[in-house]
Amino acid sequence: MKLNLGCGDDLRHGYLNVDFRKTHPDVREVDLSKFPWPFESESAEEILMLDFLEHFPYASTPFILLECFRVLRPEGTVVIQVPDARVLMRALLSEGEYPCNRCGFEMDDYRSVAGKCGQCGLSVAEISEAAMMRLYGGQDYPGNFHQTCFTGASLARKAKDCGLVFLDTEEDEHQWKNWNFKMRFKKGDVW
Repeated sequence: MKLNLGCGDDLRHGYLNVDFRKTHPDVREVDLSKFPWPFESESAEEILMLDFLEHFPYASTPFILLECFRVLRPEGTVVIQVPDARVLMRALLSEGEYPCNRCGFEMDDYRSVAGKCGQCGLSVAEISEAAMMRLYGGQDYPGNFHQTCFTGASLARKAKDCGLVFLDTEEDEHQWKNWNFKMRFKKGDVW
């Protein structure tokens, strides 16, 4: 079994698409804030959590990752995509290096002083506002609020503490649009 947790409208063929809202007939409605999850132990070969983990309180992170450990088969993998707190903070403050979320142009302190993106013309204020919205979620329906954020290091530490072994960081040529990062872990041999 492959799980696509918190799928929203991102339905994936070959996966059990799970969300707290029944947005589509192919979505299994489950409240993933309640433990244990309704999946058998060692039943999943892969778990996708794309734009999912940030919707829960930071204190819930270990419980969610331990559920992933429980549900994954030996050597099973979990892919986690979350907003990148480091990049978001830079974009929010218009300081340091960060990509424009419209075109991917690399902004920095010098370019921010110019007041707009040197490639598409998006203003620094608009980029900062977009970072604020990404930090706190769309807030356009119940549950679409972000309650936490991560850096790659903080997510890797939490995952390791729960028996998940870091495999790699998956690169996406368009990850600058939402200031995300994506990491892949496998279930460790022993927890």
